Amino acid sequence: MKTRSISAIGVVLVGIIPALFGGPVWALTFALLCMIGFVEFHGLASRFSPRVPKVGILLIPSFAAVAWTAHQERLAMGLVALAVFLPMISIVRRKNLAGSMTDWALAAAGTLYLGVAVFGATQLRLMDGTVSRKWLTNLDASFSIGWRDAPRGLAWLLVVLLCTWLADTFAYLVGSKAGKHKLSPVVSPNKSKEGFLGGLLAAAVTGAVTFWVFGLTSSWWWGLLFGAVIAWIGLYGDLAESFLKRAAGVKDSSELIPGHGGMLDRIDALLFTFVAGWYLALAFERWLL
Repeated sequence: MKTRSISAIGVVLVGIIPALFGGPVWALTFALLCMIGFVEFHGLASRFSPRVPKVGILLIPSFAAVAWTAHQERLAMGLVALAVFLPMISIVRRKNLAGSMTDWALAAAGTLYLGVAVFGATQLRLMDGTVSRKWLTNLDASFSIGWRDAPRGLAWLLVVLLCTWLADTFAYLVGSKAGKHKLSPVVSPNKSKEGFLGGLLAAAVTGAVTFWVFGLTSSWWWGLLFGAVIAWIGLYGDLAESFLKRAAGVKDSSELIPGHGGMLDRIDALLFTFVAGWYLALAFERWLL
């Protein structure tokens, strides 16, 4: 338990400190974490076939870089195309094509699984606008080193991070104490409906509190909806990675983090919530806030 707690503190610091700096610090840090995740994904994929191409790992930091460009959508679509085409180019040069379709599908899926999350996380931190809390504006300005301030982007990113983490934490706590009804017995037998509801409630309250504390809007009750949706989407991010591990026949994606498993085990929900959170933030900004 002590090792797990120390590791948990380290994981939180690795997420929060780069988020405060924003800019390329956040983009490159999360890209690096996802590159490690790609190595773990490749390890899972290798249990199905030993010849899955690794070329996609080179594209993951590019998803962070294009978020800074003037033509983000066009370049991002180009990266999606490369994620599909590069493994195919590697495969068609083989002398033996046995299992090659599986190799191609796994390579493309792994690149998009992690690369799109990097793009969403970077875009979320870069969101324009101000917040009504001067302390957060000053905090963002003090951590910006030669790049533009984005206090509203910092607020949105922290909301997504905190809602995701607390949903996961309370789902575990409630599920371990009161869990009776299995949520997804085939994919993740330890998850319960009671745990999910506990996590959902925790994320909803976190959303409401952080909307007010970070000064996103005076209508804090919209945070209840935002947090609940993030918890629901994060659940599927968690289940998606559980499915990958169960299909590969392993308990953890690796043994990288003592007491916690691998990198994918720590960022699985965030891979979904960063992308969904960015789109939700855009929708909230346009129609609700």
